[in-house]
Amino acid sequence: MELKEAIARWKELNLNRVILTFNCGGDNMGDMDWELYDNTDNTVIDGDLVDYFDTEVFKHVDFYVNSDGHYMGEAGTVTVELEGEEDDFSYSKDAMSDYEEQIDSDLIVELTDAELAFVKEYVSNINGTQDEDVNFNYSKDFIMTDEMVELEDSIGEKIYNTASEFTPEDIDGDISDWYTYETSDTVEIKDNTISLIITNSYYTQTGSEW
Repeated sequence: MELKEAIARWKELNLNRVILTFNCGGDNMGDMDWELYDNTDNTVIDGDLVDYFDTEVFKHVDFYVNSDGHYMGEAGTVTVELEGEEDDFSYSKDAMSDYEEQIDSDLIVELTDAELAFVKEYVSNINGTQDEDVNFNYSKDFIMTDEMVELEDSIGEKIYNTASEFTPEDIDGDISDWYTYETSDTVEIKDNTISLIITNSYYTQTGSEW
């Protein structure tokens, strides 16, 4: 179908507007749904016009479909209207874009004297994520005794619980379940605590018109 044919069909059906509702992201165009409205605001079905706009909309509107670890996609509508004087179609996009941001915070974990002594003597680095056990990197070779295993398990449980219960402040968006945490290259010990950096992910939205 060519432009003139599409315009003729539009006038024949007494259309007022055509609206595309879309959701794109994850490296592909997702859901697309077309609705045709006539001058009495009733919906009209016309497969040929839908096929026409299905192709033409990508020539007139930019869709940001590729995720890059920061930009996650967008969802919204495109309104198509007939410009009477120009005898051509106009395309207007109204959408919200989703972004994933990250924020670093200090995570302070209080340990017993025995736990601190174990970390100071044998541990160089501690790290982990939301869905895995706490990882210990050792500063030297040694034979792990049953008492050391208990100490390490106790430290790991305290770190995991502290991280899972932590919520960063001043976030303008929805917090994600996903987070990571780690100490510096050498575990920082102060008083009866160790310090880690926890990185939380959260989602924000911005509006856009095109």
